[in-house]
Amino acid sequence: KDTFKNHVSPEELYLPIRADFDRFEHDKHIGAVNALEVSPFNKNLLLSAGQDGCVKLLHMQDPSPIREWEPSPPATINGPFETISSLTTASFSPIRPLVFATASIDGLVYIFDLNVSSSAPVSVLEVPIEQNNRHSDRRASIMGLAFNKKQRDLIAACDNDGRIHIWRLSWNLSNQQINEETFLRSL
Repeated sequence: KDTFKNHVSPEELYLPIRADFDRFEHDKHIGAVNALEVSPFNKNLLLSAGQDGCVKLLHMQDPSPIREWEPSPPATINGPFETISSLTTASFSPIRPLVFATASIDGLVYIFDLNVSSSAPVSVLEVPIEQNNRHSDRRASIMGLAFNKKQRDLIAACDNDGRIHIWRLSWNLSNQQINEETFLRSL
């Protein structure tokens, strides 16, 4: 019984959140936010992906996005695509501070490298169109995305048909470049 004599209640450990001070809102996506991730290199940077087809790079304490993109399929990729493709997931690279990826319901993965381009993805990966797919003229929607922390040149995605897809990234996308963290802080 004496063991809990100095027990501290949760109310004493965690201060209550004051609605007027401890809560902050960013500019809204149009529709649902499907993914949100904090940068492993900067605790104040967030990546959000939404139903509106936008991926946003946000600072924790700034309501407006630092940058915003609406990736779309390049002309070299075949297939019917939605006018606005909902982005289902987003992930920061655990190796490269300026690299992140987002994926769409159209079965495409967009890889961004802010060291190379601040306006468009540097690579687009696609889930193959399967003949036995229940929607044979469409790619499966990508539902999850993950960079491999140990084998840094791999990225994996899972789709709504139960498959996992793995791609090998180029050396430039999987090895840290000079001055990346300095550039990241300048954002």
